[in-house]
Formats: sequence, C-alpha cells, structure tokens
Amino acid sequence: MAADKGNIKGYALCRNSPRLTHLFFADDSLLFCRATIQECQQVLNILETYGRFSGQRINKTKTTIFFSKSTPEEVKNHIKSALDVPVILQYEKYLGLPSLVGKNKKASFNYIKERVWKKIQGWKEKLLSQAGREILIKAVVQAIPTYTMSCFKLPLGLCGEIESLIRKFWWGQKGDRRKVHWVKWDTLCKPKSEGGMGFKDLANFNDALLAKQAWRLLHQRNSLFYRVFKVRFFPQSSILEALYSSTGSYAWHSILKGRDLVLKGARWRVGSGEAINVWNDAWLPSTTHPRIEAHVVSSFEDMKVSVLIDPATKKWDLNMLNGLFTTQEVELISSIPLCPNAVEDVVVWPFTPSSTYTMYVNCASSSLSQLSMLYGDAHSSHRNQVRTSSKEYPLSLVASTVSQALADFQRANSSDVPQPRSFGQSWTQWTPLAEGEIKVNFDGAQFRDLGKAGLGVIIRDSRGQALMSLSEQAHLPFSLEIVEAMVVARAISFAQGLSSTSFVLEGDSVNVIKEMQSDDESLSPYGHILSSAKSMVVTGSSIKYSHVGRTGNIVAHNLAKHARHVRGFSVWTEDVPPHLSHVIFADHG
Repeated sequence: MAADKGNIKGYALCRNSPRLTHLFFADDSLLFCRATIQECQQVLNILETYGRFSGQRINKTKTTIFFSKSTPEEVKNHIKSALDVPVILQYEKYLGLPSLVGKNKKASFNYIKERVWKKIQGWKEKLLSQAGREILIKAVVQAIPTYTMSCFKLPLGLCGEIESLIRKFWWGQKGDRRKVHWVKWDTLCKPKSEGGMGFKDLANFNDALLAKQAWRLLHQRNSLFYRVFKVRFFPQSSILEALYSSTGSYAWHSILKGRDLVLKGARWRVGSGEAINVWNDAWLPSTTHPRIEAHVVSSFEDMKVSVLIDPATKKWDLNMLNGLFTTQEVELISSIPLCPNAVEDVVVWPFTPSSTYTMYVNCASSSLSQLSMLYGDAHSSHRNQVRTSSKEYPLSLVASTVSQALADFQRANSSDVPQPRSFGQSWTQWTPLAEGEIKVNFDGAQFRDLGKAGLGVIIRDSRGQALMSLSEQAHLPFSLEIVEAMVVARAISFAQGLSSTSFVLEGDSVNVIKEMQSDDESLSPYGHILSSAKSMVVTGSSIKYSHVGRTGNIVAHNLAKHARHVRGFSVWTEDVPPHLSHVIFADHG
C-alpha cells in the first residue's frame, strides 16, 4: 500500500523496469527504498506495524543496510542513526552465491572446489566399495555445485579441477600416490546403458541448468524475473534474439550460454507462422532434419511461414509448397496441423512428452546395476567384519545374500503388483447421463496407407438415442494424439451446431482430456489445437470433459474408422451408418 500511495518509490534496474520495494527469500527479506529520511521512516513505520500485530520484533543484530555509491556521506550518517543498524559495503555472498563476480571468475567460485575437497577428505575410501563411491559422487559431490551452476557459468578450468578431484576419489587415489585411471572420464560420463557410469560432465551439466533459466525467460512472461530482464536486456525482441552486451551482468551472460543450448534443440510449433523464418528457423516435425534444406529462393530470404498458408482456407498452399521445397519437405509440412483461428507461434522442446524443457538424471535402474551395488556392499561388509575381528561372515554366503537382497529390493520397489482381473472389470460400457443431458463421444483413426486421418463423433441423449453422428476424413498429421486433438475441436463445433449449451465431451485419450480440463498453457504438439477448440466454446456454454476406455467409446471409434470410405465428411441425423446400428444397440446394453 505504501508503494501504491507513492510513499516508497523502491528501486528500478533501469528506465521502464518494474520498481522493486521488497524481495522475500525463505526467511530472508530485502527492502528497497530511496536514500531519504522520509522513505526510511516509512519503512520503520511498516515494520513497527507488522511487529505490533504479529508479536514479532526485528532483530537489529541480524539487520544491515547497504547504500548505493552515489549516496552522500551526510545522508548515510543520518539514515544510519535513524535505523540504528550497521552499514556494510558489500555482501561477499548472499544465499550461498557470490554477490559480485569480478574479472577473476575462477577466484569467485573457488569455494565450490574447496567444499568438494573437504567433503572427499572426510570419507575413508578404503572402507567404501566401488558402488558406495558411485553413490557418494552422484548424490553428494556432484550435487554441491548444482545451485551455483543454475545461476552462473563456471569457468571450464574450475570444472576440470573439480572433476579431477572426483576422478582421484573414484579410482582410490590418495594424496600424491598415483593410481591408474583405467577408463577415460568421458566414458564414465556416458549413461550406463552405453557403457558408462552416468556421472555428470560438469560443463555440460552447467549449460543444461542455465538453459532452464533461459526457458523461463522464454515462457514465464508473468514472472518478475521475466519483466525485469525483458526491459533491461531484450526490450525489442525475445531472449532468442537477445545480443551479448559488455554492460550486462555475469548472470545475464551465463543465461545467454543456456539460451544457446536451447536454440540447438528447440523447435517452433506453427500457429499463425508470422514469427517463423522459413529458411533459418527449425520448424519441421523431424528430429533429424528440423530445418528446410532446399536452396533459398532469391527474393524470398526473409519469407515467413505464414506466406505458405492460404489465408482463406487456413490450410497449407500446396501449389506454393510444391514449387519451393522437396517432396520429403512437402510431406513434413503437410503433416503440421493448422488452426482455423489466429494462434501464436511457440518455441517447444521436442524431446519430452510435454514439449517443455526438462532435465533428466541418469539412474541405475537395471537389475544388473542393482545387483552390482548390493554385491559391493555385501563384500564390503564381509571385509569390514574381518578387519574389526568381529564374528566372521562366511564368504560363501555373499552371493546368496546378495540375490535375496536384490529380490527383496525389487519386490519393495515394484509398482507392477499383479492384480486378479475378470471380464467385467476389463470391459467398460458407455453410460448415459441424467434426463435432459447429452453426451458427445469422439475418437480418431489413422490410415497411413492413404496419408489420411479419420474423425468420428456421436451425440446421444440420456436414453442412448443418437441425435447426430459424423465421419470425416482429414489430412494425416505427424502424431496420433494430434488426431485426437483435431477431433476434439471438430466435436465441439459439431455439438454447438445443435444449439446445445451444455454437454459432456468424452473420449479415450487420457492426455487430451487432461489438457482440456487444465487452464494452463500447453506446449505439446497439439496444445494450440486444444486452445483453439476452447476458444470456439460459446460464452455461457457448459462443457464437462470425461475419459472412458476404448470399449466405452466403441461407436465413435467405428465412425472414425468408417471415414476411410468417406470423401470429405458425412453426417447422419438421429442415426448412424447402417452397418453400425448393431454396435450402438449393443453399446447401450
């Protein structure tokens, strides 16, 4: 309220930047105000009011004040006397991160290497099996720099020195006593499925963490992080086009390193096509050839993808596609679904199901890896018992003990516990709604031999009687779930043709139903189609979404398959195709 009334101005990183009056980090608070007695008094009044109502008091011994370089000494003294808290010239660290990174980057982050060294020195590797060392390296040592690496790009030399400490620990090297490193570090950093140990390459891991920050600046446009950095570093573009600046902070330069990694793997999801350059951007639905490889046509160097879309039909202009691109490229472009209304072009990550940039950690999940780890622990236990002169554990029992431990471990962690199934449990039947309500079932089918997709929709009343049914043939997109999204949009428009404002939309695709129920933006390959479908819903309409198994959606499924024999689309009023009459009768019970 004080900021809204203008009593506290706060701090702005640059002109037009949001003004910051406070930042909260866990149990830590940063308050910003101008260096005037009036604003400082306002802060004191707010803190006093908070203390009076909460019963808490400010601990002045843990409170400090920091002035900008341009603050006059006389003003500093007045404010210091009024607040009665010590002044600091610079925070060496804040929340575990260096507050100022100078020219000597390695010196600024050398504390990470020291922490790793101290941690390793505290472990007695002679008492650890190789499997035990693996767990400690992955769970402890390589986790130490993670927080810092998510904000800053560590010098490559420092990453190399930390990895050197890890290598020595892995191979059992102590002090100056050298040991043979039998396998290259690059090999150990490969996943176990490829013959490695799944250790992190710290430099690559650093880039991957910074890429998450770049991804946030690309998609989380309502966050304070985005609003501040947008005005300061890329006011006229997105972070994808942002340029390096000598005046930018080291944190910003680090984020740009992550941005470069995002650019290598990200793809454009085509909406209107107005933001996508035909020749330079990655927008084809292919993991191996995401960019146009045909020669750039003279005078079309800056052509946007929107030019390739017929503005009247909102479909691809096949004549233009055939004239500009190869046959393979035309097929790929034709498989990209388009929306009837204007949808924004979005950058997505094609290597995850949600198309959101996510980091995965390699884990030892195979039985062989688990057996190796348990064997190492059992062998280490046997060795330690012999050393400490305790009751000896027979070596002959190690193998059987490990096998039993592995079986217990797998049984305790198994989620695939077999359950008895009966015919009644596996068969789902279509269920009617209450009197006066209608249900719209939908399904999709693929006809790869024809390069077509089938859309099937059936609308029924509470008695199970067909009100309308539809079979429609469409161009085959590059994913089956896109077909399901296409038929959702078609089902909504088809149902609204009945002038019905309340109905249940039911299908057998779990992912599509979940995304229709969610209000969050979806980056999936079909997310823009679902957004377009939601926008078609007439104001005041009430649509509920329901998932059902395939057997409870059998009529819509057969209508989708029937689209193979349909040109364009066919509609049946208060009926279904004659060959499906027995299906709808059996479906209703």
